[in-house]
Amino acid sequence: MTQSYDRRRRGRKTYFIQGKLTRLIKIGMAINPEARLRALQAMSPDKLILLHVVDGYRERELHYRFDIQRSHGEWFYPEEIEEYLKIILDKRSSQ
Repeated sequence: MTQSYDRRRRGRKTYFIQGKLTRLIKIGMAINPEARLRALQAMSPDKLILLHVVDGYRERELHYRFDIQRSHGEWFYPEEIEEYLKIILDKRSSQ
């Protein structure tokens, strides 16, 4: 990777945002996930919920990991992602 590529990802966080009615989960990247949630909410007829934020750029890795669950674009069906997030949160609470 080039230095400019790394610089663009510095300070970024990977977020999981879920639609309350559709239950679809968006995996995305932003410096400020809360601001990104507000921007997405302004364009969405569904109530959106910020489920989890991970420090660092993991978007591409997670899109690849859950590709079979992809609904469209960066939105995924929830079952495997919810299980993944449960494992992460369980590990954190046991530490």
